[in-house]
Amino acid sequence: MESATNLISANRLDVFTKTPLVYAWAHDLDDAWGQELYGAYMLATRPPEGFSENNSKFSLTDYVISFRAIFESIKTNGFDAKNGTIPAGEKGITNGAHRLAVALVLGENVVQGISTDIAHNYGFKFFQSVGLSECFVDAAVVEYLNYATQTTVFCAMGITPSLAANIQKELNRASFETIYVKAIKLSEIGQRRLMKVLYGSNDWWTKELYESLTLERFNNQESSYFFFVESKTIENEIHFKSEIRNQYFDQFSFKKFHSTDSKAETIRVADSILNQNSLLVLNEAPIESEERLLREIRNHPYLSTLNPKTFAVDGSANLEILGIRKARDLDFIEIEKEFLEVAPHSSSHNSEYQTLPIKPTKLITDPRNYAIIEGYKFVSVPQTIAFKAHRGEGKDLLDISELCRRNVSGFVYGDENDRRKIIYLRLKLLMRKRVNRVIAPLPDGLQVLIRKSYVRLRDLI
Repeated sequence: MESATNLISANRLDVFTKTPLVYAWAHDLDDAWGQELYGAYMLATRPPEGFSENNSKFSLTDYVISFRAIFESIKTNGFDAKNGTIPAGEKGITNGAHRLAVALVLGENVVQGISTDIAHNYGFKFFQSVGLSECFVDAAVVEYLNYATQTTVFCAMGITPSLAANIQKELNRASFETIYVKAIKLSEIGQRRLMKVLYGSNDWWTKELYESLTLERFNNQESSYFFFVESKTIENEIHFKSEIRNQYFDQFSFKKFHSTDSKAETIRVADSILNQNSLLVLNEAPIESEERLLREIRNHPYLSTLNPKTFAVDGSANLEILGIRKARDLDFIEIEKEFLEVAPHSSSHNSEYQTLPIKPTKLITDPRNYAIIEGYKFVSVPQTIAFKAHRGEGKDLLDISELCRRNVSGFVYGDENDRRKIIYLRLKLLMRKRVNRVIAPLPDGLQVLIRKSYVRLRDLI
């Protein structure tokens, strides 16, 4: 038997659309996020004629029931090769994705079988080809990175698409297995904050380096590209980085190409750019605005003892992070067991969510509901607004107004086209209000006719 992590490969990213569901089952948690990710992938890859595997699974529900049975078997009896090995070839497994996902989450060793099948390629390009939403692709990649032992990110900052394509060709030529490629546009704040993401864990980092490091790496508004790959030896990676710098950059721009040195650094990059809420912080939050909150978390007598994956800071933290006002308290929520109810800590906010449609566990386990800053989760701006709207205290209404104003800049990815769309939307809303006010005294039928004519004229203009 061998570690299940030995069977992880970049072309079987589908395994990691299954691990969140197994994690929820293994820890008696609300499994809504795991069900959604698993279901989204299964439905995206469903044959045109529908499910019909082994004449026993004809629907998504059938697959979930079968998956749960595999989980219960391995949880109770361990991985039993009598029930089947996991066949694998040079490029990864060719069957047994569900069993591998369960073994990874439960920390069980597996038995690898020899495969005679052709290699299966269910990597990120396949995900994109079947139309899987980007947030699901990002989530699966983050899962992969958390379980894999050897990963690296090559970062190319402020480069053209053609140069990015050349770097990808060089990665292929050097036999690097690409896990994922992500391109993002960064605001000026985002460029500076990225410096801390890439270099902030080094002993030599100081906040005075924000400007100097940024100037060495950014001289335009081109996108930055992040190539997540399976690691090679340190010597191979250093050689590859030197080759790219020598071939495509000069003595003034070679620092635009960077690579991470450890799994922890890779995860730090992934947490910052493979999550839309984290990107919002990266691109819009004032420099160092989260530092006081991070210090409070690290020094907190209770939170400092917890696994950061099991809680999230909520309340007014976003107002401080976005530079609106200082949070009065360090409010937080905790994961709750689904079936083995354990009372949360007396200082937690969990009780305030009892009458809300979304519960703390879903906020903490679904990446669409939180940002990650230096390993800690912060409830997203939209969910903070929803919470404050439900509570409806006087200060909450003021906070909602400020958060909404800050969160509609259209600049999460620094896309100027999105910015223009936001401005156009505001103008349309303003004009619609004025038209409605002018025609309000007219008969209803005439109002409808005028509105339709107005819309046609507006769209032509």
